[in-house]
Amino acid sequence: MTSVTVSQLKQHVDQEVELKGWLYNRRGSGKLLFLQFRDGTGVVQVVVSKKEVPEEVFETAKRIGYESSI
Repeated sequence: MTSVTVSQLKQHVDQEVELKGWLYNRRGSGKLLFLQFRDGTGVVQVVVSKKEVPEEVFETAKRIGYESSI
């Protein structure tokens, strides 16, 4: 899998990539999660919708930042 920075994400639309950075902020709204990731090149927000991903993916996304190994 290709590792990219936040600034390179726009060059990889519709591709699976690995983002190296850290969780900057997280908000939840019931069936939606808003995860902001940051690296030295910028910040990106990821929206995870419970109805659009498998339950396991949603539960994992809820735990990001709370557990040291996911």
